[in-house]
Amino acid sequence: MQKILFIDIIKAQKRIFESVVFIMTTGEKIQNLRQKKGWSQERLGQELNLSRQSISKWESGTATPTVDNLKELAKIFDVSVDSLLGNEINILEKDKKEENRKDKFIKILPFVLTGVITVVLIGLIISQINIYKRLERLENNLSVIPNTVYVNSNNGGETNTSVSLFTSWDITVKKYYQNRTMDILISVLPKSDVEGTKVEFSITDEQVITTEKQGQSYNAVVNVPWVAEPTINASIIKPDGTIENETLYVNWINEDLFEVRIEPAYNARGVYVEFCKIYGMDYISGSTENLLSGQPSFFKWKVTQDGKTIKTGTEKIDNYEEYESMEQTILDENIKGLDKNKKFSVTLDITDVNGIKTTLEKDIQLY
Repeated sequence: MQKILFIDIIKAQKRIFESVVFIMTTGEKIQNLRQKKGWSQERLGQELNLSRQSISKWESGTATPTVDNLKELAKIFDVSVDSLLGNEINILEKDKKEENRKDKFIKILPFVLTGVITVVLIGLIISQINIYKRLERLENNLSVIPNTVYVNSNNGGETNTSVSLFTSWDITVKKYYQNRTMDILISVLPKSDVEGTKVEFSITDEQVITTEKQGQSYNAVVNVPWVAEPTINASIIKPDGTIENETLYVNWINEDLFEVRIEPAYNARGVYVEFCKIYGMDYISGSTENLLSGQPSFFKWKVTQDGKTIKTGTEKIDNYEEYESMEQTILDENIKGLDKNKKFSVTLDITDVNGIKTTLEKDIQLY
């Protein structure tokens, strides 16, 4: 019987891992093909007449391309549509020398598989132990997770504590206004609540509101900007004069906002409007003039050049809640009466689902 060396087992194991099966999602395939061409997300978006954000959402898996998009992608990358869909399996080619050692490999395969299975099982056991320990620590800490990290005692000293003063607290948007402000409702439920207790809310050291108990909680309505990230301090004032403070840190109140952009299409093929839902981390422009308080429901546009109206149009948006972004072409490359070598102006009048109206105007030079 041929002697099987340990080094042979290691080499065979290496060949197994070299021929490992890779499964890619559609987004990963798009990203891989784009990077092979040396293109940025913006460049691919220009080829498809789409925004960079749309390409980013495909590649991250938060959105999927349409059938038309897939057909265009297949043409650009010189692949089939089927190859972009589903989970194709790409197996790396094995070295031709492996065929000459096939018999020897078959003999040592059981040992290799046993080693691999053993390593996997040990890894799973260790992982389960770590998960159990983390869950145990989390369970022990759940009862003391705070809404804040600071509590001020009535003797004037500030202490770092892990115990919140409130059983629960909540902040919700109640109403939007045309001046880019909104009313928010702050609601707290103290853990220790005796008759005669009051709660004082201080919002970013500007607004101070004192409220008594209303039903089961203490509530206050304050007006803040759409993009506010206010610091809210809640002070519990007890009948004996004792005061306890807690800061309610708010990262991002408004999850309804949409940003509007007017952009020229790639290769001067026209102009499009993009509506995109934004979150706190995505909002970087600092201005609220191009924001909607909610999903767009209706908009109209006008294209003018040298004081002359070139084109107008309207668009009603139904069932928009299914999407987080949308693009609408308002000017194609075949428009008559427009001198593409000269600057022209695009004006948008938009009404969102809250009835708030927004007007945007942008000068565009295609060439």
